[in-house]
Amino acid sequence: FRQSAEYLQMQMEFTEINADAIRLLNFVEQNRVVLNMILRHNVQLLESSFSLLVTLPKCRQVLHFDIKRAYFKLKLKRKRLNAARSNSNMGGSLRITVHRQRVFEESFQALRYKTADEMRRKLSVTFAGEEGMDAGGLTREWYSVLAREIFNANYGLFITTGDGVTFQPNYRSYINTDHLAVFKFVG
Repeated sequence: FRQSAEYLQMQMEFTEINADAIRLLNFVEQNRVVLNMILRHNVQLLESSFSLLVTLPKCRQVLHFDIKRAYFKLKLKRKRLNAARSNSNMGGSLRITVHRQRVFEESFQALRYKTADEMRRKLSVTFAGEEGMDAGGLTREWYSVLAREIFNANYGLFITTGDGVTFQPNYRSYINTDHLAVFKFVG
C-alpha cells in the first residue's frame, strides 16, 4: 500500500507545505476532540473519508491511542479473515511430514520457501514411518522436539550463558553456510 504510486504522490503533495495542507492540519488540530469522538463510535471511517488522519503523520498525532488500537485491531481482524478465506481456497492446512531423527533439517527445508499466506494456514505435522493422525497432538509434539533441536549444540546456533540455563546466539554460527536463513527460520 505505502509503495503505491497514488500513496507516494499524496504524501509528496502533503509534505510540501501548501495552503491546502496547512488548512487541513489547522482544521484537524482545532477539531481534534470532535474527530476523536466521531472515530470512537466508528473507527471504520479511518479506511474511507477520514483516511488522511492515518496516512499523514502530522494528522496521526491527533488520534487518541484507543482509536489507533481499535483501528489496528480492525486491520488485524480483516487480515485474519482474508487469510481464513485464502486457506479455504488453498485446501485448509499446511501439511508437512518429517522423520523424527531429522526434525530440524526436514522442517527447515519444508518450511523455508513457504509464503506468508501459506505460513498463516493451520499446520498439520506427521512423522514419517509412524501411524497417527494430527488432531493437534502430533503438531504439539513436533513443536517440542523442534524447540529442543534448535538449541542442540551440534547445529552451532546457540551457546549456553554462564548460568547454564539460558542461551545466546553463537558467534561462531557462521560455520553453517545457511546460518542466517536458519536463524530466520527459528525466529
